[in-house]
Amino acid sequence: MPQWKNSDGHHTSSPFNYTRKADAASGRLFWVDEAGNEVVGPDGGRIWDTNAFW
Repeated sequence: MPQWKNSDGHHTSSPFNYTRKADAASGRLFWVDEAGNEVVGPDGGRIWDTNAFW
């Protein structure tokens, strides 16, 4: 699991309280907010964190 360093020097795997979920069809990981809503880009599409695994 990737880690980010916060401005206070602590490390987290959930920057800005976001987490990642896996897409069932491809295994690709995408970001969701703390309420479970997909984080989308300017085009309204998912923000993918990885390429497909299968």
